[in-house]
Amino acid sequence: MGLIKIKKSVNFFEMLTEQASLTVAGVQALCDYCDDPTEEKGAKVKEYEVKADTARRLLISEINKTFITPIDREDLFDLSSAIDDIIDYAATTIEELGIYKLKPDNFDEEMSDIILKQTSGILKAVTFLERNKDMSSDEAVKIKKLENKANELYHKALSELFDSDDLKTILKTREIYRHLNNAADKGDHCADVLLNIIVKM
Repeated sequence: MGLIKIKKSVNFFEMLTEQASLTVAGVQALCDYCDDPTEEKGAKVKEYEVKADTARRLLISEINKTFITPIDREDLFDLSSAIDDIIDYAATTIEELGIYKLKPDNFDEEMSDIILKQTSGILKAVTFLERNKDMSSDEAVKIKKLENKANELYHKALSELFDSDDLKTILKTREIYRHLNNAADKGDHCADVLLNIIVKM
């Protein structure tokens, strides 16, 4: 007599943690590149972006196949999407620094460092989400404060940039700053989704 195979339940918390962990690694690679812009270090960012994208696709696939999820389906999708956007912006930053033949400046380094702190906070918040909502909430609040710092730095960077008379450099560098600021904004959005999830749990 054959045995009935029971499908192993999917742990969405673990899947989110895996995606967040790959994103932290990718942003760390971005920071390493800003400190020492070599082709090898730039390639590392893209490598982690591809891995994180795969982790996201697997997560979305499981959402579509699962009848009941531990987190609201829409929130789960939104959180995963925002995490994915962060690593996408990191990869785009590297790509456009190369296209525009720019070297990372001090503002790139500082903003990347803030984004790394945000993604590390997202990883902690996701890790705590299932068993310690208070600690997860605390991390989300820290992430939002970091976005405020990134936004202030972004406007300071733009202010100094526009003091230059080199229009080409202004236009190219502004795009890099914009990608990094967008990444920080997505970190803030992650925090909002996390806080929303916590309220519902």
